[in-house]
Amino acid sequence: MSESTRKQSGKLAEIFAKINMSDLPAMSTHVKEILDLTSNKKYLKHEHLTKIVLQDYSLTNKVLQFANSAYYSPGQKVSTVSMAVAILGFDTVRDLCLAIALFDDFIQAGVEKEAISKLLIRSFLSAMLAREIVSTRFIRILPEEAFICSLMRNLGKMVACIYFPALFQDIEQEVTASGISEDDAARSVLDGMTFSELGVELAKFWNLTDTVIASMDTDPQKPESEDDEVGYLKCMADFSNRFVEGLCGHNNLEPLLQKYGEVLLIDEDDAIEILEDTAEASSVIFDSIRFGLQELEECRRKDEEPRSEKEIAAEGPSGINEESIQEYSLKLTQTLMAPFKLEHFFSLLAEALWKGVGFDRVVLSMLKVQGSEKYIKGLIGRGEMDSEGVKNFQHPVTRAEYAVVQALKGCKDMVVPENTPGAFPDELQDFVRSRTVYLFPICLRKKGIALLYMDKKSDQPALTKKQVKYTRMFRDLAVKALMKKDKTQ
Repeated sequence: MSESTRKQSGKLAEIFAKINMSDLPAMSTHVKEILDLTSNKKYLKHEHLTKIVLQDYSLTNKVLQFANSAYYSPGQKVSTVSMAVAILGFDTVRDLCLAIALFDDFIQAGVEKEAISKLLIRSFLSAMLAREIVSTRFIRILPEEAFICSLMRNLGKMVACIYFPALFQDIEQEVTASGISEDDAARSVLDGMTFSELGVELAKFWNLTDTVIASMDTDPQKPESEDDEVGYLKCMADFSNRFVEGLCGHNNLEPLLQKYGEVLLIDEDDAIEILEDTAEASSVIFDSIRFGLQELEECRRKDEEPRSEKEIAAEGPSGINEESIQEYSLKLTQTLMAPFKLEHFFSLLAEALWKGVGFDRVVLSMLKVQGSEKYIKGLIGRGEMDSEGVKNFQHPVTRAEYAVVQALKGCKDMVVPENTPGAFPDELQDFVRSRTVYLFPICLRKKGIALLYMDKKSDQPALTKKQVKYTRMFRDLAVKALMKKDKTQ
């Protein structure tokens, strides 16, 4: 141990001694078990996660509530933990369990329930925001690492609020009264230590990973390259936490977005939309911190301009058939839980997008390689086309200027307005004429291997937020199906 590290650890013990704690706070066995699901590869199986969840009635109940929320499971009944894992995915359930277990520990240990709840829900929303940004922007870091690093970034502040609330209040009052920075106020109260430094020392004491510790950096530099995973984790943790803090504090978010917007491929509207969706899903499980979600909703309402009846009417009907979505979602989920044929699964998926979400036409195409040529080839189609139309849906993936190529190579969802010049090759011009086109790539290991092409006639209303959400939900099921087949081959 270096001299500086020894000095910081000693200072940490002195701070806790001030409040008559002879020992530093220990991490609960439950939280350690869940963290092992990330750090120890032998635990990376659904049955290990299911076993841990089932050991705790409260945790089991909250996971099932989350799986049955409209955000993840539109109306279908999820009655078992194993089914919840199938719907939400292993990583999502594990991350959720970590947050619930950690928050329960902190809530029970603290006195100032309201202040603790406020910090915890903001940390959770920050973690969900980071996870979704990584998942949808295909930044080269693991979504689960982004979640955990963002969740733990303000560990020092949370622990200070829980274990020495009087000192925590002194720091907050000092910031408000004198206008000094939070770091300066913390140093004056915590014997020269900031909240971030407090968190780093506790993370070391708890043997948390180096990436979690590195992500407590309050002023990270931009990543050195696309492969700089630690650099991206630092930026993601800092951005997500500062964005949630800024939104709830009605602060100017422009400087934050100028620093991170281009790096993380995010803008204010997209970040707020992600937060709204995750807050809606989370409200069913976090009774003790629901007020924080209400606070976020109030912040959002204050920032929104009221919409006129004319604007609302201009959106037109959504075209969604909720009952069909529920039925297809259940069928697809049940299909994934048993041996299945990929073509049958994709056929159900295409029908769900056509009949349920409300697209005029749906084509599911796969990446093909023939000699030196790579192209996307139509496999299954639904809507206003015949089998010949599906067969003729073919698109080379060598020309970077085309929308399909950009969507596949960037693994990003795209909307192509009707009759956009140069967006499609000549062979597809008749097929796409006078239609708004939606391209949702299906990616494995950050590589596009299939594509969902969907369109609507020019006289049809644009896709609503709910339709986008359901489309992504069905696309995620397609990814899970391909992953499952990939593992069995």
